[in-house]
Amino acid sequence: MGDVHGQLDLFQALRDALVRDLAETGCRRRILVQLGDLADRGTRGVACLDLARQPIEGVEAVTLLGNHDEFLHDAATGGRRYPQMAWLANGGDAVLEELSVAPGRGLEGRLSAALGAERIEFLAGLPRLYRVGQLVFVHAGIDPDLPLDEQDPEDLVWIRERFLLHPGPYDQNVGVIHGHTPQALPDLSHPHRIGLDTGAFFTGILSALVLAGERMHLVQAVRES
Repeated sequence: MGDVHGQLDLFQALRDALVRDLAETGCRRRILVQLGDLADRGTRGVACLDLARQPIEGVEAVTLLGNHDEFLHDAATGGRRYPQMAWLANGGDAVLEELSVAPGRGLEGRLSAALGAERIEFLAGLPRLYRVGQLVFVHAGIDPDLPLDEQDPEDLVWIRERFLLHPGPYDQNVGVIHGHTPQALPDLSHPHRIGLDTGAFFTGILSALVLAGERMHLVQAVRES
């Protein structure tokens, strides 16, 4: 599933649809992978964090770290990788409004208290990369010139052109499923990667890809205008 960005209605609808879809595949092992960026920009990012933490019967749920999730974690814990102003300028203000936290002096402590220890711990534990067989799931992409076990953690949540413009193949001939770079339609044109960020925040379309054996199909949640 691609980037959610606080679109709780789409997240809930698509998650429910995928659980039904996965049950119909007949696969013995069912894994739901969300590609990161649950929070920021949209009005219900914190609620999306809570929904992602809810277990799904019969399904393994994996949520990956996106750059906006790391933004939020840093803002609440005093991390110095990203300045608070950079987070606020990139949609963090929506999280503050949802939590009724005012910007300004002492933001870190007030945000941390409002977000709560369990959510902060959840963000801290999100993996940057998840692999099943020959498929690699990651928020932004990989450095195509490096082996998988030598990737820069920052590239995994931020990389764009060096990954997107590379013809492939990648190390170990893996296929990469990613989000991060929004497009109106899922990016299915590349022989070695698939992009699933359809800009839910501004398009009202949240996209996912179901892979079962050697077959795959798209599932989307679309907000009526």
